[in-house]
Amino acid sequence: MNYLDKIFAPKSVAIIGASRNKDKLGFHVLKNLKDLGFKGRVYPINPKAESILGIKSYSSVLDVKGRIDLAVFIVPKEVIINVFEEAAKKNIKSSIIITAGFGEIGKEGKKLEQDLLEISKKTGLRIVGPNCLGVIDTYTPLNVSFAKGMPNKKNLAVVSQSGAMCTAILDWAIKNCIGFSKFISLGNKIDVDESDIFDVFKKDKNTKVVLGYFEGINDGRKFIKKARSLSKIKPIIAIKSGQSKEGAKAASSHTGALTSDAKAVDAAFKKSGIIHVSTIEELFDFSEIFSNSVFPKNHNIAVITNAGGPGVLATDFISNSSLRLTKLSAGLKSKLKKVLPTEASVNNPIDLVGDANAKRYEEALKILLGDKNISSILLLLTPQTSTEIEKTAKTIVKFGKKVKIPIVCSFIGGTLVEKGISILEKGGIPHFEFPERAIKALASLADYHKNISMPVSLASKDGRNKKVAHILNKVAKENRSILNDKETKDVMKAIGVSVAKSYLVKSAKEAMFAAKKLGYPVVMKIVSSEVIHKTEYGLVKTGITSEKHASQSFSEIINNAKKMKINYEGIMVYEMVKSGVELIIGSKEDSSFGPVLMFGLGGTYVELFKDITHAIAPISRQEATDMIFNIKGHKLLTGFRGKEGVSIEKINKTLMAISSLVVNFPEIKELDINPLNVDGNKATALDIKIILDKK
Repeated sequence: MNYLDKIFAPKSVAIIGASRNKDKLGFHVLKNLKDLGFKGRVYPINPKAESILGIKSYSSVLDVKGRIDLAVFIVPKEVIINVFEEAAKKNIKSSIIITAGFGEIGKEGKKLEQDLLEISKKTGLRIVGPNCLGVIDTYTPLNVSFAKGMPNKKNLAVVSQSGAMCTAILDWAIKNCIGFSKFISLGNKIDVDESDIFDVFKKDKNTKVVLGYFEGINDGRKFIKKARSLSKIKPIIAIKSGQSKEGAKAASSHTGALTSDAKAVDAAFKKSGIIHVSTIEELFDFSEIFSNSVFPKNHNIAVITNAGGPGVLATDFISNSSLRLTKLSAGLKSKLKKVLPTEASVNNPIDLVGDANAKRYEEALKILLGDKNISSILLLLTPQTSTEIEKTAKTIVKFGKKVKIPIVCSFIGGTLVEKGISILEKGGIPHFEFPERAIKALASLADYHKNISMPVSLASKDGRNKKVAHILNKVAKENRSILNDKETKDVMKAIGVSVAKSYLVKSAKEAMFAAKKLGYPVVMKIVSSEVIHKTEYGLVKTGITSEKHASQSFSEIINNAKKMKINYEGIMVYEMVKSGVELIIGSKEDSSFGPVLMFGLGGTYVELFKDITHAIAPISRQEATDMIFNIKGHKLLTGFRGKEGVSIEKINKTLMAISSLVVNFPEIKELDINPLNVDGNKATALDIKIILDKK
């Protein structure tokens, strides 16, 4: 048994800080262990008691003669180091520290955490916590927590940083007849984190679905790798708190301003295969449908209702989701007409009309289940005078146990439908209070398979480009963080990204010659690493159409630069690219997950429309394609109202090149190509910003 196995399935447990006082956590944790079915040896540790709850007590773990698999600490933080060292001397390898008062209270607590971690690294005594609720395994059975009772056995596992969220989930589960396999509260997770627990859940035959509540993710790369490995075989449904936009305030580029912590988490969860929920309600809803349903083979859905209004609402919700209302065949409609009254609707949604009894639901359901084009069914019911609520519920449960597609219900109402809902829940049929919640959960169920089947890149660095390394090293040696226009252009050329033709000039005469050689109109831009947004300071001139205009523009830019007292190396004269669609590609370094790529419609309106997608680098070819087609304006790229489409292949290659660049050069803090001009043949980077981290 490794240390993680001993946390969930120990053969012997020491409760260090066990208490006879019913007001103490040490009493309740020991009582849970004793009363809730644990079959192993229990060692209460309390120097002031000979026995607790009828179990012999010991002054120290060192006094225990037998082996101890798991140590649970519920002692004052002032003595934690001493008793932890004793546990290490006893050669215990697994521990749970329930005690609070560590990093969450400030410097003193963080110092205690560091001291514990040093002992752990030296001795191999691994730590869950501190400041956690504890651990529950319904199959061992084991409850070493201060949560009341033992949940029912089922297939749902929970990993949470918050103990309070654990108790809330447990209480909700009892009310909704939901059971669990494993429950772990990580607390401050100074050692064991969610990535380690993913390995446990992956091999646990009793776990089918994983629920997660995460606050901070320390090692984002490890998290993505472990979560992706687990989610390919077992769905992970997770909520992430603490997603603020504060980090964007210090951003210098468009990418930085548009890539918040929340966007990084969204992208990381998608790459991990995690079903990302934004509310506790969704966490509960999705866990119910994932733990009780088979997976649909596609997004086709049929709806059965006994009232037109809810059917129309359901249609609206479906049209705004990833689900599709299945178009019913003529043969299937004919079968429905034979068993339904003439006033019923045999289109999808199928309206059984208000006097529908259980038999009518049964006949319609039987016919729909015979159609291979239907991958899920939503049954709506409102309580009317002829409605056989309980009998209908029993009929649905009967079918639900036999079929291989998800059947989900929404019995809309209050006291009249309570007994029917209870029958559904006890029969393992997911029920939702309102149709929109059912549809959102069903869409997530269908999206899951699509997400985990998409190839993603988890590879690390594939080699630093020598030309890029030379440029960035030069910038770093000069103690600069911002690359100038010539340097950014050279970086792009080095990685195979096309840039506009240009010349570096240092006089008005040279500017006129360069403009003539490029062909009018041209663009002029100051070459300086001291200013990022140059347009607003008069350091960029566009639409230059003559020699006189070129000379005048050169002088104006130089004068503006002198007024600002900035250093510059000259002016770049660029060809002016006129045709094509303007896009934005960027990257911003996230403290947890590394570089976050951004793609969307670019140009001057990028921050107004914010039509963008994100992904964690490195990306696969398929991930790049997914980014491109997930923006709302993707039709502009494939051809719209007679206009020719642009080169998706060139966009894809550019995204892949930027992904490789930022992965291999982690010193790149922000990167911004806006616009990237794309037409049917090429993609050209026109305005490029690269900002390095000077750490």
